[in-house]
Formats: sequence, structure tokens, C-alpha cells
Amino acid sequence: MKEEQPKNLILNHHYETYRTIARCCGGHHGQGPAYEWALAPPGNAYPNFLFNEQAENIDLETLQQQIAAKELPPFWISPDPKLEDIIGPAGFRLIRIWEGMAVRPEELAPPPAVPGLECHKVDSPEYLDAWTEIVASAFNTPFEKGYFYPLLEQPEVELFLGRKDGEFVATAMNFYRDGSVGLHHLATRPTHRKQGIGQWMMCRSIRAAFDSGARVAVCSATPDGSSPWKKIGFKVYSKLYLYWLVGYI
Repeated sequence: MKEEQPKNLILNHHYETYRTIARCCGGHHGQGPAYEWALAPPGNAYPNFLFNEQAENIDLETLQQQIAAKELPPFWISPDPKLEDIIGPAGFRLIRIWEGMAVRPEELAPPPAVPGLECHKVDSPEYLDAWTEIVASAFNTPFEKGYFYPLLEQPEVELFLGRKDGEFVATAMNFYRDGSVGLHHLATRPTHRKQGIGQWMMCRSIRAAFDSGARVAVCSATPDGSSPWKKIGFKVYSKLYLYWLVGYI
């Protein structure tokens, strides 16, 4: 079977992660003729995206009405830099660009030395509470306690905590799909940044995936935030564009 190209792999990993988390964590995943959507339950801010659009089928009036009724999220992620030409008249604006990146086992650099740092697999609600608190703090994103508990039962999801000097300080998520792994929710406490902890966690989680049989790892980051990824071997293959309907949260 022909291997999926990195550009498509990056995009499809995003989409499948949104679908999975929305379905298993109490949110909603839906699909119509114009787009798919993942909507988190009240009190949680991820995943909340429109995606996988068929641009010719978009009805702006219906879209605006459904977002106003909170039936759809006000954020749209797309590989299309010209989507704003279509959805801009409804009030959407481009707010962020992510670089889609990939690395193969032979390209992965060794992690930086971080004395005292340990990696723990998240296998209990207590560990997951610590994981969630770090992610929420690092990304300024609210999550209710227990929101991610169903992920402990998902075989395609693997969660990690980094602990240094007895304190949990960093997180990572592996999402497995068809011989590949997507890296998500790489987060470090603000008090422990610029110590190489994030890169170390990246390498450990990716190496765990490669040891489990993954043939390629993918991720995305803003251009300003992609340097740590590139230092351990990731290469840029695509861009993703995040649009927001102004005035909605």
C-alpha cells in the first residue's frame, strides 16, 4: 500500500484527533455537505473547529445562524490560504498560521540533556488530572476536571507526563493512525520553560511511538514556536490556517 504523503498525513491527523476527542469526551462531531465540525461540551475549549470543507457548498447565512446558536464552533482550520475569500464576508478572519511538520525515525535527533527529568505514561485519573492542569495552564484553555478521562480507554491515544525534582512540569500526547503518530498538547509549565524540557519530552514521546512501530511522526506549530521541533529533525511540509468568526468565543 502506498504511504500517505506528509502533507495529507499532517492534515488527516488533525482531523481524526478532533473527531476522536469530540466523540469520546462528551462533545459532538458532525458532518454536512459543506464541512465537518468538532464541538466540545460547555466548560471546555478543545476541540472547537470547523474543518474538511467543501467550499462550493458553504452557505454563509446558515453558517452564521448555527454559530450564533452555538450549534457550530467559531473557529475554522483549513489548508486553504484563500478560504477567507469565501468565509470572510460572514466575518471570519485569519488569526494564525501553523507549519505542518514530519520526521522519520532515522531523522530524529537525540534529546537534549535535562538532568533529573523523568517521563511517565499517564495511566490513572490522578495522573490525567495533573496532565490536564498543565495543558490548561500552558495554553490558557479551560478544561473541566475529568474531561479527558475517556482518553485512558482509547488504544490510539498515549499520554505522557514529565516530572522534574518531584514536580510534574510537562505533557505530551501521541495519537496513532495507520502506522504514523501525531504529536499534540506538548506543554511545559511557564516556570520551567527554556530548559530543554519541551524538546526532551518531544523526543521521548516520539521515540516511544517509533519503538511501537510508527514509521513517521507529524505535528504542527506556529513559525515562532516551531524551532524546537526543527532542532530535533522535523521538516516543514505544509501550512494550516486558523480562521475565527470575529466576536465569538
